[in-house]
This record gives sequence, C-alpha cells and structure tokens, in this order.
Amino acid sequence: MLRLLKHTCYLIAFLLMGTGVVAQVSLGTEPVSWDVDEELLSSLNYEQLADIDATALMAEDAAEIIDKDLPIRFAVKQEVEFTTDISGRWVNLDNGDRIWMLGIYSPNAKALSVTFETFDIPKGAVVHIYNSNKDEVIGAFTAENNKTDGVLTTSSLSGEQIVVEYYEPYAVRQEGYLNIRTVAHTYREVDSELNDNTSLGECMVNVDCEVDEARQEQAASTVLITVDDGTRWCTGTLVNNANFDGTPYILTGDHCLYGDPSSWLFTFNYQARECDNSGAKQITQSISGAEVVTSNVEAGVALLELSARPKPEWNVFYAGWDASGVTPQGVHSIHHPLGDVKKISLSDEAPLPEVWKAKEVFTVENWLYGATSNGSTGAPLFDQNGRVIGVMFGGTSSCQFLGDDHFNKVAEAWDDIEKYLNPFNQDIITLDGTFLRFGVVDVRIFNENIALFPNPATTQFNLVNDGASAIVNVEIHDMSGRLIDTIQYTGQPIDVSTLPVGHYVILINKTQGTARQKLVIWR
Repeated sequence: MLRLLKHTCYLIAFLLMGTGVVAQVSLGTEPVSWDVDEELLSSLNYEQLADIDATALMAEDAAEIIDKDLPIRFAVKQEVEFTTDISGRWVNLDNGDRIWMLGIYSPNAKALSVTFETFDIPKGAVVHIYNSNKDEVIGAFTAENNKTDGVLTTSSLSGEQIVVEYYEPYAVRQEGYLNIRTVAHTYREVDSELNDNTSLGECMVNVDCEVDEARQEQAASTVLITVDDGTRWCTGTLVNNANFDGTPYILTGDHCLYGDPSSWLFTFNYQARECDNSGAKQITQSISGAEVVTSNVEAGVALLELSARPKPEWNVFYAGWDASGVTPQGVHSIHHPLGDVKKISLSDEAPLPEVWKAKEVFTVENWLYGATSNGSTGAPLFDQNGRVIGVMFGGTSSCQFLGDDHFNKVAEAWDDIEKYLNPFNQDIITLDGTFLRFGVVDVRIFNENIALFPNPATTQFNLVNDGASAIVNVEIHDMSGRLIDTIQYTGQPIDVSTLPVGHYVILINKTQGTARQKLVIWR
C-alpha cells in the first residue's frame, strides 16, 4: 500500500500540470506495475512480430548511403494494430485502478520503438515503455502528450522485447485509448559503425570539446530528427525569426521529408558531456510531431514547425541566419552522424559556390577537423558570424578524407521561407540567434499588439509584434518626454546598457500607428 501511495503522489502532481507542451519528457517515475506485483511482468505474453532480414536491408542501404543525401535508415517499421481494446491484458487493482500491459517481441532487434496512431489519455493516467530486463525505461507520458492528430513516436529502447504499460486511475476509468500503428525494429549495429568510423583517426569531434563559446551556443540549436515512424535519421536546426517570438521553426533539407511529419521525433541536447562518448547523454528532451510549413524542392530546403515549443529549461538556442548568399570566410557544421551525439566540423577556408546534383550549393572542400556521415544530412552550415547559410545535402567526406561536403543555400529558398522567418517583411536578410529564456510570451503583457520584455530590464529588452503592421523604429524618452535615442528596428534586442537606472517611455513606431510602453531599467 505504501508503494501504491508513492504513485498516487505522482498522479496528483500530473493532475496539477497543464497541457501546454506536447513533448516526450521523462518525469522520473517508474511503471506502477513494478511496485504493485513483480509477477505481472514475468507472466506477460508477448506479441511476436515477423522476422527481419537484416542482411537484405543492409544491402539495400548500401546503394543509398554513398552520397549521404538521404536520411539514413537504421530501422524498419512493422505495421501492427495493438489497441487497449483488443490487445495486451488488463489488470484490476484492489482500489479500482487498472493497468494495461502489452509485450512486444521482435526477434534479433537491436532496439525497438513504437508509433501511436492514437495516443489519448486523461489527466492522471500515465504510460511507460521499458525493455523486459527493466534497465531502460521512458516515460511517464501523460495527457501533456495528447495532440489533436493523436500521433506520438517514442525513442527506442535496446533489446528485442519491450513492454508498453498504461496506468489508469479509477477516477478516469475507460477514458483513455491507445492504438499502436507501427513498431520500429532497429537492425543496424550503430554503435559498432560509430566505433569503426572514429577509430580511423578519431576525426569525429564531440561538440562539447569545442572551446569557442559562440559555437557552443549554436550547438544548442541543432536537433536530431528521427523520421518515418522512427526508422531514419536526419539533422535539423531550430531557427529564430524576426519577431523573436519563439515560434519553433526547424530548418532542414527537403530530402529529409520521409513519412508522416506528425510522427517525427525531434531530440534536443543529445550530446556527450565529455570529449569522448563516455559522458552523460540526454535523450528525454524530445518533441513528437511537426508540420511542413514550406518546402522548396529546387533549393533543397524545408522549413517545419514543431507541434510544441521546447521547454525553457532545455535552454535551446534559436539560430540566426543569413539569406544574402554571400560566400563566407569560414564555416562550421554541427550534426548527428549516424544518429550519434552532436559533432562539429570546422573549416577555416571559404566554401566553394557551385552546382551539385542540380542544386546551388556551398561546397566545403576541406574540413580542418571533423568529418560528416550518414545522418548528418540536413545539418546547418554556419558562417563565421554564427548564422545558418545552408543545410547539408550530401557529400563524400570521411575520416580518411576530410572534405567534399555540399550544403543547399538558404538564399535559394528565401522567397519561400521569408514570410515565416521575416513575417512583417522588414528590410533584413540576416538575423542573429538568441536564447529565448523567457519561454512563451505571456499574452497579458501585450499592449497594442506589442509585448516588451523583460521589464524591468538590465542591459536590453526584446519586442514581440503580434499585429499586422511592422515595427519601423523605437524611440526612448525619459519621463519628462525628452527624446533620448531613436533606434531603427531590425528585429534584434534593443541595447539599453548605457542608460541610467530609472523609468522610461518607449514609443514603438509601426508602418501603421504607434504603440506606447513604459520601461523600468534597474541593475
């Protein structure tokens, strides 16, 4: 009973939580069955899936991976229909609560994950997924993970057997429903391939070994994308927009668009905390689902919007961009080769503008350090100012030859993506990145469709424009009405570090009308 009370406490916490973020977040709990009855797992029957011919799949992959211009396949999805109505088993507890358990067995799988066609559970209910020896568990998933389309893809768990467990309190009995549409069977020995790759000269450089602080910030924008119901890997970038409003846009390659975007999994901060892969890794900061906002096939660039914003505590970076098409002095890329932790590749040479596979690209002929690999495709190419100028299309670099990688130009897709990254058509083609530590802007601070934050400010403040008129300039006045400064607005934070502590009036001049805000500066 004491063990059950512990889970009751967790459930009370879940009931108090909002439903604002659709993210795959581990809440640090264990499946309820582990504390209720140890025999529940040992007596569970497993649904056995069809055998997978890994050798044949690897042979198919060999033709795909030569140029690294496709998301690398590491798993194959098996179509199923496992539901809480007709599959698994229900166990009723003495207090009226109940547990649904489904065992899945896919022979010789290196790892397994699932995609729910319908994930719909009430507040207070929880879902965990774990492997049969209980050494890996993900969850709890809660009502926060419910989406309008109902689709949810999970990260994978090692081994050939997993258990999906749904705990439903008596108060919400029969209100939840789960339907698993595919099980992704991992057949590649990814760890072995990575070890073989790095042993060729240990050319893959973990991003945490990067000493440049600005590049470390940019790394916080790079995201591992698992597409096609958990079977293929790409890389993408969380990018800023000229409103600085935290809209979760992901920039990646058009060639990464495999399968249903609502089933894609976006994993942030997946990186080792050491220079080798022995340090701690983070796999719980994930968001399931996105919408393709626009895709430019000719340019090879796609822009997506996540189903939810990354949580503020994840401390992700919204990368800046440069759509001028100007060739930079030096470049670097941050990527997830073979779905591995973040790596960095750096070149101190200007890339070569050329045409590759009928696309306008920047070609990196020589990396100073760090190659790329399959799974790196879609990764950002940053210029010397830390702005994204391209996304990886493909190439032949390896630890034996550090060079010849091709990146589709952001400039070539600008006509399509500008309306999202520069929504009020300000006269800009470049934008810096930022940490949006404020999270989602509280609508209560909007005044005349303008939000000014933080307020009080110390060294700078931001503006979010929720209206239809673009901001032209910002006037700073003291409380007597004297004009102190007029600043042309470019979407960047307004610097007030030289102003004395005190109260000010801010006039935000727009193409149509003026908004008036009060600002306090304190230090």
